Amino acid sequence: MHRKFLEYLTKICDVYLVSRFMDERLNYSAQNDFRIFIPDLHLIDDEREKEYKYTTNNPGLFLDMLTEFLNFKEAASAESVNMTVYQLGDFLDLWREISVSLSPNTATQKLCEGAQKIQEAKQAIIAKLRELDTQFVFGNHDFDLFHIPDFVGTELRYYFPFEKASAFILHGDVFSLLEKNMPVSLKNFGVNIFGPFVKPGTKDLGEFRKEVVKLGLEQAKQSNQFQNYIQLPTPADLSNIIRIDPDKLDIDAGAAEDNFNINTDLTYLKEAGEFAAAVNNEHGWDLRFGVISHTHRARIAVHDPSGDGHNMEGFFALIDCGGWVGNCIAAGMENPMPSAQIGVLYNNEARIYQLFRQ
Repeated sequence: MHRKFLEYLTKICDVYLVSRFMDERLNYSAQNDFRIFIPDLHLIDDEREKEYKYTTNNPGLFLDMLTEFLNFKEAASAESVNMTVYQLGDFLDLWREISVSLSPNTATQKLCEGAQKIQEAKQAIIAKLRELDTQFVFGNHDFDLFHIPDFVGTELRYYFPFEKASAFILHGDVFSLLEKNMPVSLKNFGVNIFGPFVKPGTKDLGEFRKEVVKLGLEQAKQSNQFQNYIQLPTPADLSNIIRIDPDKLDIDAGAAEDNFNINTDLTYLKEAGEFAAAVNNEHGWDLRFGVISHTHRARIAVHDPSGDGHNMEGFFALIDCGGWVGNCIAAGMENPMPSAQIGVLYNNEARIYQLFRQ
């Protein structure tokens, strides 16, 4: 199914394999389940875009990609494979759309106006995402959308499982706030935790937001310089990425090993692994890996219990899907490419792709 997916992607652009991890310890061997992860987009309206150096990269390519997702979804369905698309947060960038800090009690009108302006400006992209029945999670730049009635329980949803799960999906910013502390109130925090037998449920985001605010989200919003930039000054290092040959597509024949471009030291690997261990201990689940974005640096990192000093219980993998803002570069590349990454999961195999089109 990975090969078939590449048939659709390579129709519209060059596709590079950033990282690949194939291991039965992921405990996600479902062959009727194909999941795609779209990282940070930071959509703002057209006028606001003029004020910033970094905006959403190549919206034309992004829209064409979503069209191919629809085509692939139809083809996969014919083979009894269900495709689900997730957007990992920082979808609508309210921090940059609305230039003032707003309290929950006074923000609703301004938030609604800001969200509406972005949706009107990016209506083609948003319509296509909705056509795909995209599942959304909140990021730090768009968490305040939960105030808006149009977004509660619909396009931006919060999930937690009622049964054992094997993985979680988060935006990732919570790990920068948690550092070494794991408040009891956050042990249940798993935006769109999923597994073969997991059913979605909803949680009161207002109550959850109080806990996030305690950890410093509001202070971060007021003190950082996201009004001026949303990317680090240097291109993200993707290491030795491989361009997928559209005439061959088969990377299993030696072009890349089962484990390709895998890190052992990645931002938030330790925090995410300890988070998973805490949730597993609390609920008796078996979280083996997590999917995030937030860092704008696409990588897969793996903790293997071999004495590396992390306080984690056994195997854990973190799939950081990157973003669609800023630039990236790899070994041997003369010029950076605009970051345009997605993550894919199917049958105990996770991949991250970088897309490129002039």
